[in-house]
Amino acid sequence: MSSLSQEDKELLNQLNRRPALKDRVKSILSIAGDDGDGIVKADEAENRVIEEVRRMGNEVLTEWAETRLEKSEAYLPADSDIDRSGKKKYPGTRHSEKFKCLSRYTNNPENGFDRSVKMPV
Repeated sequence: MSSLSQEDKELLNQLNRRPALKDRVKSILSIAGDDGDGIVKADEAENRVIEEVRRMGNEVLTEWAETRLEKSEAYLPADSDIDRSGKKKYPGTRHSEKFKCLSRYTNNPENGFDRSVKMPV
């Protein structure tokens, strides 16, 4: 067997640091290699690949978000009053009376305005 290039070694190191991602790549490669998974039709193979890519994307983005959170928390002082949960404590600002009045008229088809009709730009 030929020796691995530096790029191949780096890829293997990255995959070994992320076992869930490595498993997804293996699964996709097994579909591509037709390793006897019982897939007979192209539609089945396509659906399996799509599902594996979705799962991989979910796992990658989850890992990215966790890493990003850890990095951002490192910049915040430990004794700050900032809530690190990321959940809003209030539902937002209320609409003004003027906005309520306008929306009441524009949402009503009896007033001559129908939102289902696209306005020319």
